[in-house]
Amino acid sequence: VEVPGRERRVEAAAHDERAPQRERRSHDEEPERERHLRALGAQVGPELREVPGVVRLDGAFLVEKVRQALGRQISLQYCDEAKTLRVLTIEPALEKRIIDSRVETGRGLAAALEPALHRRWITALSNAVRAVQEQGYHEVVLCSEAARPLVKASSAREIPHLAVLSSLEVASDITVESLGEIRVEA
Repeated sequence: VEVPGRERRVEAAAHDERAPQRERRSHDEEPERERHLRALGAQVGPELREVPGVVRLDGAFLVEKVRQALGRQISLQYCDEAKTLRVLTIEPALEKRIIDSRVETGRGLAAALEPALHRRWITALSNAVRAVQEQGYHEVVLCSEAARPLVKASSAREIPHLAVLSSLEVASDITVESLGEIRVEA
């Protein structure tokens, strides 16, 4: 739909000296800007991605940083009155395999474990969660920051209510008690 006279008003505003003008960069300035972005990326880490004209942070990285900032509130949900957080942990070798299997999908991060290992992992996790429920505790897994989104994503279908916390989300005045370590048989 055309509005009579609209083009003239827009054109007049574009030539108005009071209207903000876009700064034009010469081709000589652009490489310096690109060098600056690369340097900034090296300081911040691999989460910083460069897109022509745009700098953005990885969404998963931002989620983890927000969770760390809210860590005290998140972890206190699962503590008892004495501020004791009872958790399951993951065997370090298994956690490393989960982290190493990380892939980015259209839906975010995922652990792309081999199907047989994935079944053993979910079975071991389900058994450990069942044992914790029988003791009357919250189902909480404590792992590293790198593993947290992968553990949550890989268990969401089978155990949607499972709380997965990273060690960086637990406040220093909270006592952590391990109820067991999740392992898979080779």
